[in-house]
Amino acid sequence: MATSNVNESCPQQETRNPIAVYPFYRYGKITILSTPAIKQDGAKVIQSIENFNSRETDVILCSSMKSDDLYGGWFYFTREFEKAIENKTANVLSVTFEDLKLIPIQTGKKMANFLDVNISDELIKDIFDKCAFDNLKDNKIDESRDLDPEGNSTLWRKGIIGDWKNWFTVYQSEQFDQFYDKEMKGYNRLKRIGGPFFPFIEYKSITLPPMPPIVKDVHNFMDSLRNFNSRETDVILCSPMKSGTHWVHEIVSMLLHRTTEYNSHGELNFCNFECQSDWDRLEKMNSPRFFHTHLPMEYLPRKHVENDTIYGGWFTFTKQFEKAIVEKRGSILPVTFEKLKIATISTLLEMASFLGISVDDSFIKEIADKCAFENLKKNKIDTTVSIHPEGRSTLWRKGIIGDWENWFTVEQNELFEKLYHRAMEGYAVDFIYYSPKH
Repeated sequence: MATSNVNESCPQQETRNPIAVYPFYRYGKITILSTPAIKQDGAKVIQSIENFNSRETDVILCSSMKSDDLYGGWFYFTREFEKAIENKTANVLSVTFEDLKLIPIQTGKKMANFLDVNISDELIKDIFDKCAFDNLKDNKIDESRDLDPEGNSTLWRKGIIGDWKNWFTVYQSEQFDQFYDKEMKGYNRLKRIGGPFFPFIEYKSITLPPMPPIVKDVHNFMDSLRNFNSRETDVILCSPMKSGTHWVHEIVSMLLHRTTEYNSHGELNFCNFECQSDWDRLEKMNSPRFFHTHLPMEYLPRKHVENDTIYGGWFTFTKQFEKAIVEKRGSILPVTFEKLKIATISTLLEMASFLGISVDDSFIKEIADKCAFENLKKNKIDTTVSIHPEGRSTLWRKGIIGDWENWFTVEQNELFEKLYHRAMEGYAVDFIYYSPKH
């Protein structure tokens, strides 16, 4: 039995069990959810919207629905707005779900700037804390439960990136890729990338992450960084990715501020060079200023350091700093993950001495305790959990020496040894590959 009638017009015996029914209205190329006004006279409502006397100060939130049938579907919706952005036919700010998940603070600032709203960093952070997925899910009224036959929410799902992998087979994913490429041909600004995605930016011999100032104008950003007015008292934490950056950042922060309280002076991104969009703001900071970067030495501020893969890779990064140490260019203290793990107290004392900070043994021991792996993992905010498709941390792993043995086969280890000795020939960098208890 089939009918085009809405629920109220169906035979009584067929409507004993309540079901969710959505009457739709067809208008031109698109299908619209039939609200009471549209049900009464859809054409008149659409024409009234088109002729509506909007103001320059109006803010219109335009978003596609989860369904790809309603309102012309995601492809039609997205192409229309992309066309408007490219042709500059309207004042449009494009914000993706992934933008809001991966770089919420930067995206919030971009939205505030677009809306011409002068807002403090503290308020931006408060807004995005209140608007975190779980907070909205817990605190906002969800009328979609009234429509679902089993009382489930169709408004709030998981709030993660990459859930498609739990639904698509490999074959379906390949089919969708082909379909997407065909539908979005000519729209190169948007690329579909499964899971947590980072549209990397190429610059000379290195690849950079898509921080807003880098995306906006990578050449201007790198010039601003190289010409940054650094001070003799500046401390710059330079580290390759996944090498214990957050660990050392917390230790140095405690030493500089002479406290064992966890850093409350701003997120790591606040002092990260790659995230800076307002270099004048840094000029107003009191000394000693504390910065961080994953960039190789050749891209650091000229005044401070006179003279692949992302950020040029570990080999490039390490060789440049090792060369600078040998040539006595700049004031550099090399600290390895293994050294911090095995000789924590003596390494912290060495770091304090390098920073010109007078400390006693009890203070150093308290820092060592507060900055122990499990304590940091338990007490520090971990934004990577919201990025990972399964909600896992990509910031805190095991915090141990020698975990490579659980990943490398004997053959892979031999290949890596050859690669390492070839790439690091002439550089005397010694590593401890096993825990002392091994």
